[in-house]
Amino acid sequence: MNFEKQPPKEIVDIFKHHKVQYFSDDFSYYAWPQVFGSTAGPTNGMGGADMCAFTVECWVADGSGPYVCLCAGMYSFQDKRFTPFININDWKPLKKGT
Repeated sequence: MNFEKQPPKEIVDIFKHHKVQYFSDDFSYYAWPQVFGSTAGPTNGMGGADMCAFTVECWVADGSGPYVCLCAGMYSFQDKRFTPFININDWKPLKKGT
């Protein structure tokens, strides 16, 4: 899916931290479900032993990358070309208010 949606401040801060040059309207937005092996999703915390789907939201700079994905309070920054529906495994905690 590709909708017109501006990234939240936390996402913009991640792009700035990684020194990505962009214009405010140069983001593409995508969202898709990703299945995780526990009810904790990407957080790697305590969760039930059940397959569970979470929504991954992704903001892509310049239409092709780099990009930041967000899911359940976790994020992943990728400095490469965006591939839709990619299975992301390197989640980091999102720091609110930074």
